[in-house]
Amino acid sequence: MTVPAVAPSSFETPGIEGITELFTFTSRETVCTADIELLSMSVRPFYLPREFPQIFLTVVYIHPKANASNAVSTIHKGAYKAVALPPLGFSDHNTIFLTPTYKPILKRGKTTTRQVEMWTESAIDELKGALECTDWNVFNSPDLDERTEVISSYVKYLKDSVIPTKHVKTFPNNKPWLNTVVKDALHRKHKAYLHGGGREKSEAKK
Repeated sequence: MTVPAVAPSSFETPGIEGITELFTFTSRETVCTADIELLSMSVRPFYLPREFPQIFLTVVYIHPKANASNAVSTIHKGAYKAVALPPLGFSDHNTIFLTPTYKPILKRGKTTTRQVEMWTESAIDELKGALECTDWNVFNSPDLDERTEVISSYVKYLKDSVIPTKHVKTFPNNKPWLNTVVKDALHRKHKAYLHGGGREKSEAKK
């Protein structure tokens, strides 16, 4: 059922008999069972910001003696796990504790461990020294493919021998763009916010 909206003649608050002249409302869903009574409708007031095309209103009533699991399953089947608890205070309605069945990515995924290289300035200088001390004339194989493979293997051997490594944990919700540079910038910004002055805060924002 849809009732069209009618523009009001003034900005005065209408009475109960004229409230329907300011709204367009459509009944979206109705449920009436022994465990739950539900009425859902979309409302489109005559005056509404452009960002909000319509408003949804839902009224739910669950009888005190209703089956909580059946009532919740009627609204969102499989979305929540309902547990009936005692009433609060002197209320005659039982409390229903809803636990979402959805598990975040952090809990669904597994934590992995990977090995990363630590390209520090001292390690880079040591690697440069090892490359400069190498006698490249020994790599004189006439076969270009063989020479390329030997030199690449030798450089990789030096890199693995000089550059230190460490093992880090990767969580399922880690973002690929959140690297060490971004983490260091966030750490400096947080430190400047807590203990720094005006100049340190300005530098941290860059």
